[in-house]
Amino acid sequence: MNAADTAETNALYVTPEGAFDRGLPPIPAHRFDAERERALDPATPTGIILLDLSAALNIDWPATTPELLARYLVIRPGERLSHRFQATGEMHYVLKGAGRSTSGGVTLEWRAGDGFCFPGGAETVHQADEDTLIVSTTDEPHHRHFRTQPVPASESFLLPAVFRQDRIDAALGLVHVREGPVKTAGKYVTFSTGGMDRTVRGTLMPTMLASINTLEAGGVQKAHIHNAVAITVSLQGEGVHSMIGETRIDWLPWSVMLTPPLQQHSHHNEGTGMMRSFVVQDGPLFYHLRATGFRWPGATAG
Repeated sequence: MNAADTAETNALYVTPEGAFDRGLPPIPAHRFDAERERALDPATPTGIILLDLSAALNIDWPATTPELLARYLVIRPGERLSHRFQATGEMHYVLKGAGRSTSGGVTLEWRAGDGFCFPGGAETVHQADEDTLIVSTTDEPHHRHFRTQPVPASESFLLPAVFRQDRIDAALGLVHVREGPVKTAGKYVTFSTGGMDRTVRGTLMPTMLASINTLEAGGVQKAHIHNAVAITVSLQGEGVHSMIGETRIDWLPWSVMLTPPLQQHSHHNEGTGMMRSFVVQDGPLFYHLRATGFRWPGATAG
């Protein structure tokens, strides 16, 4: 068969019955219970625990969502954990412990309550001084899907950075004293580095937004909808639950919950303390396209 005949054979003609039906399975609402139990088990050795829904998503590589991959990093005292993620960047949040991480010749010191990030593509080595648990998120599925490689660190929008808990708390304090009409679904602070000011300001990298979200005791983060998926890590969540559609998901300490895109959801704090969560979304993709789809139920999408 010559090249012209092969080109004719390669051509497919698809006539879907629905204009936007591409046969993709939905992203499920999910809480990663088995993975959390392994991460909190004192017998679990230093290593990586993937939060992988690739089978449910019909994706051929590890993925928490079509664009993002989250994992627990378990690092025992005095031990090291190394990895090389083929990603635009890597965002880490320290649930417990203290230590340091090195990537691309840069060493960052961290402790519980801090977040830190590096450009992707290089080897990262974590070393723990105390028993440590970290939630780490990358956009590896994005690069696997598009068959792309991350740019060198010297060209990355993402710069190495540590987001200190006291600075996070100070920023949240400013948010909680704001007055006037409510324009967002919650009271939160997002993480960014200087490079992203040239693209989508207030985001971490072109495929990822990372933030700390809060809700006062007795409060309700009212129902809302957006195009972005949300990976939510419970930091302080006693008496807190979420409604995703008609499904109730109760928060557990350091549990990870997945909220599907375009799914109405709300958060409810029936406890006595402040709700606090670490949230990662693929929102910058939609910001860039001017298609966030954010709306309150019954309102027009923004």
